[in-house]
Amino acid sequence: MAKYGTSLANCTSGRCQANGIDIHFLRTGGDKPPLVALHGLIGSGACLSPVARTLKGDFDVILPDARGHGQSSGPVSGYSYPELAADVIGLIEKLALDQPILLGHSMGGADRCRRRQPAWIGHFRARPGRPHIHQSRVAARGFRK
Repeated sequence: MAKYGTSLANCTSGRCQANGIDIHFLRTGGDKPPLVALHGLIGSGACLSPVARTLKGDFDVILPDARGHGQSSGPVSGYSYPELAADVIGLIEKLALDQPILLGHSMGGADRCRRRQPAWIGHFRARPGRPHIHQSRVAARGFRK
């Protein structure tokens, strides 16, 4: 089960066991549609905090750290895209998120999740390239009701 800790940058910090690893995540919370934003290579969920700040009024934004990144555990092996996607799917299942929106940056984990579990993924959008603050405004226009 997920455990929640202290508040960091207007988000709750949490951990859960999924796919054999300890996944750290930040979450804005609230009774809103869930949006899981996946960071790129050599980043962490906190890298997408500008996106969370922009979207938190309309969505429960979840920012997980991928395996071996940020505060998530890092196994010696197991860093393929299918394994990264399995981690995200495990997190979504442990948090009991209903039809989450996936927002992926660079690394491709979101696309792999969409291919593996299309029935319960609400929407999908990938953002290639380097993250900048303006991308949160682009994301907000693309996902707001």
